[in-house]
Amino acid sequence: MKRSIKFILFILIAASLSSCEQDGVQTSANGRIAIAVNAGIRTRAVDNQWEEGDAIGITMFTKTTNQLAEGNYMNCRYSTTAGAIGNFLPSSLEETIYFPKDGSEVDFLAYSPYRKNFKATEKLPLTLAVQTSQSELDFMTAEHLEGTTKETPNVKLRFYHRLTKLIFNLKTETGDDAVRLIGSKITVTGMPLSGDFHPENKTVMADAATVGDLTIAGDTQTGTKGEVTVFPRPSAKGVGFQIELTDGSIYSVKMSDTLNLNGGYKYTFNITLKKTPTTVSADIQPWGEGAISGLSALAISTPAENSRNITIGDTMRVYADDKYLVTYTYQTDGSWKSSQPVYWENIGVGKLTVPFRAMTILAAPLHSTQMPDLLISTSKENNRNTGVSFELKRVAAKVKVQLASSDHSLSEQELNRAEITLPDYTTGGTIDNGLFQAGAVKATITTDRGEALLQPQTITIGTTAVVVTIDGNTYKGIASTEIKYNAGEITHLNVNIIKTEIQMSAVITPWSDGADMDLTGKLLNVKTSGSTTDFVAGDKIKVEILQNLPKNASYEYNGTAWITNAPLWWDDLIRPTEIAATMPDTAIISNQKTIHWSIPANQNTATGWKNADLLTVYIASLPAGDAANFTFRHAMSRVKVVIQPGTEFTAADLQNRTILLNGMPQSATVNIIDGSSSELSGNQNITPKETSPLNYEALVIPHGAVAVGTEIITLTLGTDTYPVKLTAPLTFVSGQLHTITVKLSKTNITLSATVEPWGNGQGGTIEIK
Repeated sequence: MKRSIKFILFILIAASLSSCEQDGVQTSANGRIAIAVNAGIRTRAVDNQWEEGDAIGITMFTKTTNQLAEGNYMNCRYSTTAGAIGNFLPSSLEETIYFPKDGSEVDFLAYSPYRKNFKATEKLPLTLAVQTSQSELDFMTAEHLEGTTKETPNVKLRFYHRLTKLIFNLKTETGDDAVRLIGSKITVTGMPLSGDFHPENKTVMADAATVGDLTIAGDTQTGTKGEVTVFPRPSAKGVGFQIELTDGSIYSVKMSDTLNLNGGYKYTFNITLKKTPTTVSADIQPWGEGAISGLSALAISTPAENSRNITIGDTMRVYADDKYLVTYTYQTDGSWKSSQPVYWENIGVGKLTVPFRAMTILAAPLHSTQMPDLLISTSKENNRNTGVSFELKRVAAKVKVQLASSDHSLSEQELNRAEITLPDYTTGGTIDNGLFQAGAVKATITTDRGEALLQPQTITIGTTAVVVTIDGNTYKGIASTEIKYNAGEITHLNVNIIKTEIQMSAVITPWSDGADMDLTGKLLNVKTSGSTTDFVAGDKIKVEILQNLPKNASYEYNGTAWITNAPLWWDDLIRPTEIAATMPDTAIISNQKTIHWSIPANQNTATGWKNADLLTVYIASLPAGDAANFTFRHAMSRVKVVIQPGTEFTAADLQNRTILLNGMPQSATVNIIDGSSSELSGNQNITPKETSPLNYEALVIPHGAVAVGTEIITLTLGTDTYPVKLTAPLTFVSGQLHTITVKLSKTNITLSATVEPWGNGQGGTIEIK
């Protein structure tokens, strides 16, 4: 017989096998204990029993290593004797294997048939070119089931076939004499003739370069049967069968291109030889039923490097074929064991491979809003009758929040009293049939002393990443960069609280390595909405806290952000806060939430134009800790005057000109809540700003409606004066741009008035004759 070697690197569990008696334990003169070998064959090609004289090779290794154990026992020859089939004895005293004297555990590597020169550290050549003895080609390797120390000296091995057998049943068609089959020859084409067994990864590898023909004779009596042993191979083209009879007839058929030839299986081909054509039917069967119960126990393990954080008593739910199979418990010896054996024959019946996955919960949630420490393996296809190994990976992400106060404005005792939450995070994940389904429910996650397990997610820029509450004061950390919580990674949020200003950084540390992150937050941070081109460096605004008048601060725009030398701290304010802001910062807000505002008469200077504009913003209730994000509005109305040359006038004729806006209010009271203007006082003529040739602009106090016939514009050209009167009422509205077009002709002046954004207003056409 010919058999292969398998290293047993994981503890196999749930093997339902009878143990050997210890009465026959062999002890040396110095008290050393020899191994007693009992071996069964899972299935066998010829029959289900060992034959007398069958020999196997055994090598003893230190437990879970590839190092020879004490005594350096390599490839020792053990064989069966008459009347003790299945019990193996050493072939000589020199080949007797003894357990280590110190009682340490060992593993065994066993194979059949025995090869004298085999070394466990080298590959074993296999050749199938000569098929005269099928039993000598039956290469098997063993699982080590029992017997690991001198205290348990009965070593139990279970052997498995590693090659593939093809069986041919030949017959002639009805009416054709079957005697023609006597002396038949069967040739298998397209199969490798040689290969190797590799001990380092326990695999049989065929050498594709040795593809050739394997010829066998039919049985000597009838010629109707034949057997050949081949290397396993995946489905592919190129394999055929040729049957040659003594009368010179030759029949050729091809094996299906989709047929896998798996190790440990026999494939029966029923071939009917017709004059034309030849037909083939194939039956795929397990190698056969063995004498040992016919059941192969399922072995479960996890890679050692992934079992470091597992504790005794932890459970793992195993799923096969997408169905719950059984629950295993982690043992003191580092193995997983189920309450009862689980056998391959009951799993994925009829399948060559079966998908497996597993899940375990190492720890319950730290809080009801959090996730448990859930580990799940990916689904993997496993060959039948082999051990299943799972690589379990964490599903949850972990966050650790560390508080500090670098300026000692908060004591260590205060920091220890802090309540830390993660607001508006995605929660609600569930476990369904061993798979994690992420939830989509937004909720606040409560941490346990700053730690939390949560489902993987991303916190976007500008979102509140963490909330810290100390003695009723709330501090918010706003994400200034994207934060990714990844499965199996710890995100550390380092929060430095200086008075009520929060400074934060975030880094990710193992469980596994992750990317570095930054997280910053600031209380009462001043921002402005809209395009930054609305502001230039040097612009100043004043922020007023209306409940604490005259508590305010002046902020200056530096081209990028608004900065101040005297920040407003939430600790000093009533919360939530009623807040307002003005530009310029010289505007004064009264207790009635109004501003008295005056318009300069000459706006054709930089100072006059700037001092005419008033911007305001009002927030009735700003939550504590939120940034003050201001959207300013114009309190004044904007007027644009366009002069156009008409009949018998050119643009050059209009160079020597002046223009006045007549009868505009000089001052008013502006309500910062709704932007309305009231208590208008004084009238004045305004000189507008010349923005380009024949184009003027002015800012005026909102008022109206200005009556029909009012001389709204006076245009002077040289010594001639041209009054421009309204033919329809006109109302000046805050935040709106009113465009008045004046067309000057020798005979008349045509005036049109429109309103353009800032906002929506009224417009019309006025003709003055």
